[in-house]
Amino acid sequence: MFKIKNKKAIQLSMNFLVSIIIGVALLSMGIVFLEKMREGGENLQQKLDEQTISELERIMIRGQRVAIAFRSKKVKAGDTAVFGLGVLNTLEDDQDFVINVTFDKAYGKDKREICNGDGDNCPDNNWVLFTSEDRQIKSNENEKYAIAVTPDKNAKQGVYIFNVYVCRTDESDYKSPCNGKDNSDNPKLEELYDDAIHKIYIEVI
Repeated sequence: MFKIKNKKAIQLSMNFLVSIIIGVALLSMGIVFLEKMREGGENLQQKLDEQTISELERIMIRGQRVAIAFRSKKVKAGDTAVFGLGVLNTLEDDQDFVINVTFDKAYGKDKREICNGDGDNCPDNNWVLFTSEDRQIKSNENEKYAIAVTPDKNAKQGVYIFNVYVCRTDESDYKSPCNGKDNSDNPKLEELYDDAIHKIYIEVI
């Protein structure tokens, strides 16, 4: 009887040890995943090619506060298209800025709407990668951002439209829509740096 109890105790101890090992492994994988996501956002800047950077500079040198180079791109489902966004601080003081990108709507080849909002055929947050942290831009200087869009491998062919928002983080109520919680059709334009919602278009072919 003692041997049977002892054997059961050993089995319980082994099961407990295995559970701990699995738990530690899952935690480690989660930490690695989050770190890769953070590094991915930081490394996006390096993916802007010279042509995109030159186009952003050309637009902002005219004094335009927010610039998007090549608003429309074609890509196969599962591949990535990178858009360039430029923010020029035309204010007297250094300012902190934040950007947000949200899905708007999509149309198929027949011009019929594929989805509008968060329906079954609409992109999820995994489609878009960008740096969401605040960035300080000195007066009369600019900052360039990369926005990577990767359509799901099962995405339907068509044109997908995304809204791009730029906000000053020192505004009293900047959080809507630049924190991503307010994706309404009519955000408060006065909360946006240049009082405008910008668009990028990606055609899945």
